Amino acid sequence: MPGQVKKLAASGCFTAEGVRLVEEVLASDWPVQFLVYTREAAAAARVADLLTLARARGLVPREVSERRMKALSGTVTPQGVLAVVRRPARDPAGLWEAGLSLVVVLDGLQDPGNVGTVIRAADAAGADAVVCTAGTCDPFGAKAVRSSMGSVLHLPVYTGATAGETAAGLSARGVRILVADPFGPLPLAGEDLKGPVAVVLGSEGRGPGPDWRPYDVRRVRIPMPGRAESLNVALAAGIILYEVIRQRS
Repeated sequence: MPGQVKKLAASGCFTAEGVRLVEEVLASDWPVQFLVYTREAAAAARVADLLTLARARGLVPREVSERRMKALSGTVTPQGVLAVVRRPARDPAGLWEAGLSLVVVLDGLQDPGNVGTVIRAADAAGADAVVCTAGTCDPFGAKAVRSSMGSVLHLPVYTGATAGETAAGLSARGVRILVADPFGPLPLAGEDLKGPVAVVLGSEGRGPGPDWRPYDVRRVRIPMPGRAESLNVALAAGIILYEVIRQRS
């Protein structure tokens, strides 16, 4: 079965592991390829309810041994329930088919924990979509999905577009582009964020790539009166998105 999971992942599926994530999957309309659990996990009432819900959806949960679950799991201490889910085929061009109020763009982020946490923050902020440009790690990788706490299921997450294509599309639609930059000339609090906004976040090491420079971007900084040189990108995302919420409240 570990080999089967890898094949499914290569064909456009991802794993959702743990009780909370599998509950989120079953509450959604995303197609589940299969679901496995351990006898020990099924003894808990919450997992038993989860399995009842899965069967009501027409799934046939499969019991596996603790050893097999550890082989499938990406965590040190598996919770004993795991689903393989088919991810939607989303053309990046679909981003431009609806009105945009708030978009979060991840440009070259390589840490899946940060990617998942930013997607969770975007979900909490009511973002229309998250765009992961080419060079960003897979937002549907196991660690990113876990870090998102199910938020990858709640809003469109687009992959495959280049930074240049994304910048051009946002600019053409009159979306104000904020690029998070610890050395940016513009203080975050001075920006008007009530209209359509895209928040662009790059890696902590280099920030967003050069493809954004030809466009009318606002390089904003978060005030840091302390001695820290920079903020974790997920923390920075939360601060910027909270400022968007504050201004729109």
